Amino acid sequence: MSVQAASILVRSLSFADSLPHLWRNDFLGWHLGMPLRLYVSRARVARMPGLPVATANGPLLCLWHNRSTTRAMRLTPRCLDILKLLKAARWLTTSQLHRRFFGPSTVDAARKRLRKLAEADYLVQVQPNRMEESLFRLGSEGKRHLERMSDERIVLDRQPPKQLEHFLGMNDLRIAAELDLPLSYFFAYWELASIGWRQPVIPDAVFQADSRTFAVEFDRGHENLKFFLRTKLNYYFRGFDGFPVERLLIVTDRQVRLESLAKLIGANRAKVLLTRRDLIQQRGFSAPVFFETSLGGGQKLL
Repeated sequence: MSVQAASILVRSLSFADSLPHLWRNDFLGWHLGMPLRLYVSRARVARMPGLPVATANGPLLCLWHNRSTTRAMRLTPRCLDILKLLKAARWLTTSQLHRRFFGPSTVDAARKRLRKLAEADYLVQVQPNRMEESLFRLGSEGKRHLERMSDERIVLDRQPPKQLEHFLGMNDLRIAAELDLPLSYFFAYWELASIGWRQPVIPDAVFQADSRTFAVEFDRGHENLKFFLRTKLNYYFRGFDGFPVERLLIVTDRQVRLESLAKLIGANRAKVLLTRRDLIQQRGFSAPVFFETSLGGGQKLL
């Protein structure tokens, strides 16, 4: 700022204006726009030559008495996609977001961008302990941004779900489906009520790809096999009224559990495909990572 410009500010501001100290870190860039009333002792002209009509970033940033500015940052298309996915997925880990949105970039690059979004309140970052990776959900600014775009009221989770590993497993499948399949839709079990699901069994997920509908059961081995067959699998074998499912996908954490389920289902259940969570994470839905009881392993989904 030139000496002449500074003298104008000194004469124009009074003690009553009480302008707070402004620190460099309070601003998004190096430029500050401020409206000034100037008196020039000559005839009026349309505008002063060379004086910008507006600041480079639009209107003057709001200045608050606590020396802070309104939070603002430029959202890229990838940032918007992150917000939209978190609206549906609710909670995602750093590695899940890296796998879905940052491709060949390093995990550190993903952390840096996610940290900036969290600092601007578009995301909320939670780390249960130092031995676990961070979890992310929508923040207040992200919620407001999406609500302005869709006129939809969004309810935020304040705490991660109690069955977190099961929850994250379903989001692993969602991410793999989005990356690998010609996906029409994907709804996890916590979204089914909002679309009017009225069937006797609530799958862990339903999705459609290439005009084919699939139901998903993520089995972590906590249920007795016969109970699982009686309470869930028999409903899938009979089929749902008004909602035809081409295949049931059963995803397990362990190979031993997969083999036990395959033996229970039997060789005459061609509508069932089995696989492991780690295979989907590492190779995706388009790889031959499925086991069919009548044909064996190495099967593809489509």
